[in-house]
Amino acid sequence: MNFVLYNGDVYSSADPFATAVSVSGDVVDWVGGDEAAQTFGSELIDLCDDFAAPAMITTVDLRSEESAPHDFLAAGIAAVHAIGTDKQIADFAQEAGPLRVIGYSLSGTGQRQAHVGLPEQRPEAPVFIVLDDLEALNAYTEALQDADFKRHAARSGWRVFANVQIPEDLTGPLGQSPFALTVDPRAFAQPVGSLLREGAQVSFASSSEPWEAMRQAIFAPGSTVSGRAAFNCLTRFAERAVGNFGGGVIAPGNRADIARWRVDHLVVQAADERVAAWSTDPRSGTPGLPDLTPGTPLPELVSLWSAGELVELDS
Repeated sequence: MNFVLYNGDVYSSADPFATAVSVSGDVVDWVGGDEAAQTFGSELIDLCDDFAAPAMITTVDLRSEESAPHDFLAAGIAAVHAIGTDKQIADFAQEAGPLRVIGYSLSGTGQRQAHVGLPEQRPEAPVFIVLDDLEALNAYTEALQDADFKRHAARSGWRVFANVQIPEDLTGPLGQSPFALTVDPRAFAQPVGSLLREGAQVSFASSSEPWEAMRQAIFAPGSTVSGRAAFNCLTRFAERAVGNFGGGVIAPGNRADIARWRVDHLVVQAADERVAAWSTDPRSGTPGLPDLTPGTPLPELVSLWSAGELVELDS
């Protein structure tokens, strides 16, 4: 179907002042203001000042995850990168419905694979390396000194899930490696800001609590992560991890995965605590995000569109 969302706050890199977005089929075809939106012949959906943003993407470790696919959709998540055995991935995908599932098989089969620790062999396929302890993390950082390993892994699209607390002194090697890095800021107070400054392409494993993961990343003791950077970890950086370098944003030509949220107000939560909660000045061109200050209510999902299709959230 073709429709236009208008009269809201649209979080878009294509237009920082956007209040409307048009969807044609499964893609976004226009982003702009309300006045222009009224000229489209599509169905008009009034956002009533709600916040429209790219639907989120997270990594799911099916070895321990208990949430069902519907829980992710109900949290505004339109896609998951799932680590598990062939059976775990198949069972999860069978119930996924409109949730996009990108599986990484611990069984060593399929187009994408996962491996706990460094694999002894070097498959010519994307591999999600799972590091469950500090020993495995140290072994991985040592392997990064091998130029042949880095070339092969980068060429094959390898990536890493650091399921362990990352010491500050390892942020340099991890940030300067060519591989996408996934962390769970709810499980560990990860040095996300340091990793990003070092150049790491960070995405989050957040279970079905993406806003809480963002809150933990932004407000962890000593954190230097801005709200915008944390949001990127749940959207565009997660798309880059699977080779889609233009995805994860509301922009013309992109897949129409859009979440509508009811929020109290929008702010620019900066890494510098002196400006950590100043209201967005429209002249700044910096789009705001929901205020995630500890103690404030988290955003409430109103609607979710996956590839342009409205998701039934009550089933």
